[in-house]
Amino acid sequence: AEPQRTNLITYSEDFSNAVWIDSEATTTLNQTNSPDGNNNGAKLKESTSTSTHSIIIGSGTVSNTETLSVFAKKGDRNWIALQGGTSYGYFDLENGVLGGTSAASSKMVSYSNDWYKCSITFTRAANTNNFIYLAEGDFGASYTGNGTSFVYIWGASLEVGSYPTSYIPTSGSTVTRNQDIFTR
Repeated sequence: AEPQRTNLITYSEDFSNAVWIDSEATTTLNQTNSPDGNNNGAKLKESTSTSTHSIIIGSGTVSNTETLSVFAKKGDRNWIALQGGTSYGYFDLENGVLGGTSAASSKMVSYSNDWYKCSITFTRAANTNNFIYLAEGDFGASYTGNGTSFVYIWGASLEVGSYPTSYIPTSGSTVTRNQDIFTR
């Protein structure tokens, strides 16, 4: 059973919406089938700069324990990194293993068609954002991009809580899923 949770990201699948900010990367929607079986997985492609290549979403509430998660699939790049506040975690999308982390918790769960749900749990610091980075390897978020390499992403969540729950889709506002209740 899952507790009541709210996805604080208002556009969980539409990475082209203005709530998401591309930083030395571009996102293109509807590039591959996502874990829900529809052609709505986005391509996150790096620029040619020597920098970090990411997509950014705004911050949560200071001092909350929060969990940031996204579904990701390898493209030309095998690695992604998630950063929530000042905490981060690296994920190997080719081998399905965790890389380095400074987060309270990092998790990687395998889904069909080579998708993984990657998540980090952290305590929010003041005036910090959340990032999904392309990475060149473990601890390789800053590098010279080639302008063509990419990963696929879909279904981002930011929840107040110490672990990720099942995906809560959003399309314009936060969405709350009620607690599961079982009766006999």
